[in-house]
Amino acid sequence: MSAVALIANPIHEGWTLTHTGGDAPSQVERATIPAKVPGSAPLDLHRAGLLPDGPREDGTAADWMAWCEWRYATVFAATPATEGERVDLVFDGLDTVATVKLNDTEIARTKNMHRCYRFDVRELVMGGANRLTVDFASALAYARGVDADAQRGDVTRAYRGVRKMAWGFGPFGGVPAHSTGIRGGVRIERWRVARLDEVRPLVSLDGETGRVQVHVRVERASGEPLTVWASVAGAEATAQIPPGEVTGVVTVEAPQIEAWWPHGHGPARLYDLVVDLHSTDERLDTHARRVGFRSVTLDGAVNAAPATEWATADAREEFADPPQVSPRTERVSVTVNDQQVDLTVARWTPLDTVLARVVDEDVRATIERQREAGVGVLHVDGVGVYESPHFYEACDELGMFVVQDPPFVGDGYRAGAPVQGEAIEETREHVARLAPHPSLLTYGTVEDRAYGSLVSGIIAVLDPARLTT
Repeated sequence: MSAVALIANPIHEGWTLTHTGGDAPSQVERATIPAKVPGSAPLDLHRAGLLPDGPREDGTAADWMAWCEWRYATVFAATPATEGERVDLVFDGLDTVATVKLNDTEIARTKNMHRCYRFDVRELVMGGANRLTVDFASALAYARGVDADAQRGDVTRAYRGVRKMAWGFGPFGGVPAHSTGIRGGVRIERWRVARLDEVRPLVSLDGETGRVQVHVRVERASGEPLTVWASVAGAEATAQIPPGEVTGVVTVEAPQIEAWWPHGHGPARLYDLVVDLHSTDERLDTHARRVGFRSVTLDGAVNAAPATEWATADAREEFADPPQVSPRTERVSVTVNDQQVDLTVARWTPLDTVLARVVDEDVRATIERQREAGVGVLHVDGVGVYESPHFYEACDELGMFVVQDPPFVGDGYRAGAPVQGEAIEETREHVARLAPHPSLLTYGTVEDRAYGSLVSGIIAVLDPARLTT
């Protein structure tokens, strides 16, 4: 198979962290230290010996960190964009209120830790050394400018004014971690003609026939015709995207499919899905993942004890560490592949409020322990985040169902800008990302009426067959 035209170059080396504002201990003030990317400012300070007491095992950090400002900086080598070439700067996560500059030119301001970002920098990238900086403001100070409760000093409710994990502000059994930093990968992507902007496979099972309806959105650098090719379980199909258009759908039907089952009821069978984007003479981009085929009907609501119940003193004493899974569980009846199964539901929160400390091996080990304990559904709590790709891949492989709460807690969220626009973008991104996972049983309820309606509407459009509670 021919090489893909899109080229990705990571930018993970040579980063530094500098304290640029806010009261801090003398050893921290204006200090510049090596930084790890992806990572978090509290961890960098701890590794440098400037934060000897934290972040602690429970994730808490010194209160002064909530009001500080930080700069991440690095220099990377590149070549200028050639004629017809796009050069994009891509961030897989920024936590949270950030200003991004390339070669001293501001290219973006962000305010959402739940999103990925892509910026066209073809006019800014230079031959030789390029300086990249990301300045982080205090998320708490930003939220105070948006949310009335935060303005009155209730910092535990500040998550309603900024799209940052609620658990990290301290409510619902969480702890004030004050994490800030580049929480995902950073890279330069170079491409021509077009690239895959979104690949959204909708997977279904009819008897022994598996069907994948692959919805594709492309970003173009030219208007020529494009072809989308998809393959799964030995079957393949193509679809055309006419000149100037940016969306297409290709449907692949594969006979004699083995169904995906939850653990204890059959194998969690997965198949490789490959989606390629072609011009008339070149393979431009590719997307590869695994999918599972199953039919499912939910017989009633999925309920684990809400965060406001299990985050009590008695509940916390049951666990030496912050609880990753609720000590209280419920059962739910689900019809999977025409067979009724009863499953135990347990609530899941991030393994650490300092997300940069969470490693894939610990995530999988925790899921395996819950499976061994008889849990069949993990209910990802809205106090946390949309869980990582590895979490969902592990649940697919281990036959564990998931209920994913959108990251909203209670009501009272700021209506309109800036929160509403951010909520739309993050929901669209993650619903498209999670749609193909056989482990995703349903989405949880958003209690805030306005945002609940908004989120449900996006799910109905992007993943119409997905169950909702």
